[in-house]
Amino acid sequence: MFLLSLFRRLRVRCLREGLLPALVLLPCVAHADGVRSVHRNERGQIVVEAGSPVDHRLKVEKVISSPWTRGVTVPGQIETITSRSGILAPAAGRVLDVPVSPGDPVKKGQLLVRLLSGDAAQAISDERKAHSAAVLADQALLRIQGVLRAGGGAQKDLDAARDTARQAEVEELRAKARVVSLSADPVSGGEIRLLSPMDGVIGAVNVASGMNVTDPSQPLVTMQDLQTVRAVADVPEDYIRGVEMGQAVKIRLPAWPGVVRSGAIDGIEPELMPDTRALRVHVKLDNSDGRLRPGMFTTMTIQEPRPAVVEVPQSALLMNNDLMTVFVEVEPLVFERRPVKVVYDDDVLVRVAEGLTAGERVVTRGAVLLNDD
Repeated sequence: MFLLSLFRRLRVRCLREGLLPALVLLPCVAHADGVRSVHRNERGQIVVEAGSPVDHRLKVEKVISSPWTRGVTVPGQIETITSRSGILAPAAGRVLDVPVSPGDPVKKGQLLVRLLSGDAAQAISDERKAHSAAVLADQALLRIQGVLRAGGGAQKDLDAARDTARQAEVEELRAKARVVSLSADPVSGGEIRLLSPMDGVIGAVNVASGMNVTDPSQPLVTMQDLQTVRAVADVPEDYIRGVEMGQAVKIRLPAWPGVVRSGAIDGIEPELMPDTRALRVHVKLDNSDGRLRPGMFTTMTIQEPRPAVVEVPQSALLMNNDLMTVFVEVEPLVFERRPVKVVYDDDVLVRVAEGLTAGERVVTRGAVLLNDD
């Protein structure tokens, strides 16, 4: 089947390049002065006359050697690296405003929800009272210190004033911490402002203006960080021998035909999944363009490097008595047929297992013009 397929490709190539008329004339293609374009020398090599029609139709290229990567291709999907972040109300209250909607991108510190809370108002009041008490305690301490310097008062009065000042300071710090924990705005007298803890995308909004919030365990807003996501795939047990950390991966997405994302394995789960007998691997991917969405299907090819191999274009291959051959340029415009063994991968380039070495020059276009056997 491969030989038949190759023959058909050669026939199509000849028609496309307009080479069939020249084949009919071989080996008799000639210049106007009667000199043939192609002939054989005394060593049996094919010689092409410089500037001849055949010379103009030939393309000669150097054989390349490149690393060959063999890989296993498995289905996968896109996931978020961090779980959904739920924004909770620190206290009961009434919703004043929700300036975001599902799907909105938000920045860290951006306002998500405003609440009016009696608990927050009480906390602000307690903080102000604690501050006033601390100020009075400091003033009392200063007076006692002044009396002692003037020769009056007693040491126990100074000790008591210091203790009162310390307690007032501690109480003020506690009251301030309570206000901070409630995200309360001291100026507004009870308003709680809930801000985004990170850059991300709003997933769901569960409240609206005017609603009363009574359950502190119910998220008001959920959000996700989608700047960086990961692709996960399950590699069957039979193919895990070559799976290692840092291994190169190519990822294709049905939603974006032609788009290929490159990455490397940065996580391998320690155990096979018992139901599928597969090993799950993770690949972190940049998603700054927003194309990758959680739940998308992917095709992941885990590449396993192999030693470098010689490759030639398929257009260089010709059949000769059931042998695959190429024409090698041994001298300028002097060619000889060389049998080769190839590994056909249904690609533009084919791997050459035997017959060629890197650096040799082969005919990659118009080789059929030399095929006069």
